Amino acid sequence: MTLPTILQDLPLGRLFAIILYVAMIFAGVSSLQNMFEAVAESLMHKFPKLSRTAVLAILCVLCLGFGIGMEPISKWGPWMDLVSIYIIPIGATLGAISWFYVMKKSELLNAVNTGSTKQRGKLWYSVGRYVYVPLALILCCVALFMQVAF
Repeated sequence: MTLPTILQDLPLGRLFAIILYVAMIFAGVSSLQNMFEAVAESLMHKFPKLSRTAVLAILCVLCLGFGIGMEPISKWGPWMDLVSIYIIPIGATLGAISWFYVMKKSELLNAVNTGSTKQRGKLWYSVGRYVYVPLALILCCVALFMQVAF
């Protein structure tokens, strides 16, 4: 609400608004491309018979289906609450547990150190295992219980 008002009062504000919103569209498309890339690679690894085109077509249809269903702005609030309160904390916690308690220490350190000029070692692993994972669990629980309480 504020930005359009500010741009309206600036000399050449419409030009700046056009540049800004076009840049936001490009930023959104490039972010979406990065998110699709990770999911597409995972699906292609899991289902090697699927072509890249088929995987991307499936992802596009799924996203379009969800997007059309969310088109009214009134449906965005509950969706964003679901994502930010439940999915992100649970995903971060599951990721932390899988890294530091499921993967072998040597495999994790090899993966993390691949291409790195500064090698991570015992201290990094210990902080991750004994500080990050418990904090992720605590924050996940706090997010879930605080949401239920209100």
